[in-house]
Amino acid sequence: TVINPNVIADTLDLAMGRDNAITVKRSRLKDKESSKLLGSEIVRTIAYELRIKNNKSKAINLVMEDQIPVSRDG
Repeated sequence: TVINPNVIADTLDLAMGRDNAITVKRSRLKDKESSKLLGSEIVRTIAYELRIKNNKSKAINLVMEDQIPVSRDG
């Protein structure tokens, strides 16, 4: 991980890597997809479902962040 010394806060977030006891499944929902013509642009909607399973014997605190892909089309 990278520690940025310019960010001043009372907490420090560190990524410690993956926990094999927590599984995440990301699947694309084909029935929720759509394409629309808006003026001269095509607007495409894509939906995903994220399933998270805790395989540990105790409860956990979890913060999930997902990346939103940015189109590379000019």
